[in-house]
Amino acid sequence: MVTLYEYGRINGSHKKIPLRLEARNLDLVALVCYRIWQRRNDLIFKNNFQGLKALIKFAISEIEVLSIRQGEKLVRQGPVIPQATVSYWQPPPPTWLKVNFDASFNKSELVMGMDIIARDSNGDPHVMLATQKESVSSVFLAKAFALLRAFTLCAEMGIMRAEFKGDAKMVVEAIKDPNSNYAWHGQLIEDLKHVLETHPSWKLSYANRVNNKVAHELAKLALSIVNETIWREEGPDVVAPLISCDRLCSNEL
Repeated sequence: MVTLYEYGRINGSHKKIPLRLEARNLDLVALVCYRIWQRRNDLIFKNNFQGLKALIKFAISEIEVLSIRQGEKLVRQGPVIPQATVSYWQPPPPTWLKVNFDASFNKSELVMGMDIIARDSNGDPHVMLATQKESVSSVFLAKAFALLRAFTLCAEMGIMRAEFKGDAKMVVEAIKDPNSNYAWHGQLIEDLKHVLETHPSWKLSYANRVNNKVAHELAKLALSIVNETIWREEGPDVVAPLISCDRLCSNEL
């Protein structure tokens, strides 16, 4: 199977594609565009029409299969690669918001970029935030500071019911640990625990990167944003295709 990025290189159109997305997400966007073009041919020549939501879900499945095949080429021996499980961003229940957070980290400059995106049960963004923070010494602290800003943002907006999710497994586990944290960053963890305890309708859990794509892309953008920037409803162009994809796929569940 040829990736659509390679397909774009073959026909020369790759130079027009913005390269701010990761290769995996760029492949997905390109594959969806190709399938839309193919859908038009199927309608004309085969009288067969595929819905856009089903088309996007099928494209995601193809990307997952491609990842497995590429892994099999690299690893000819060793444990069997398990079959991929297609994951989607899951919407929150009605009247709730799902708040995804993430952080990027520049180790050489000790600078982090943090981001937050809150979406409703329809997958529509209510608020997005991106900003920098200096003098951060580790990825762990970067993720913890991003979660703290997510808590304070929701408190400032008066959000009563929220599900907080991020690919910060160690931070989530530290907060859920009932024992006091005496590490040098322990006070920050204890502060995060206290915020959750005082908001009984807030929930916190881990989400892998597949379910946190929008936050992950926005966190990389945040490294270039010096002053805190907040978007209401519509955010930067770099995450718009991913938000649409999450919305369409979740509506099919």
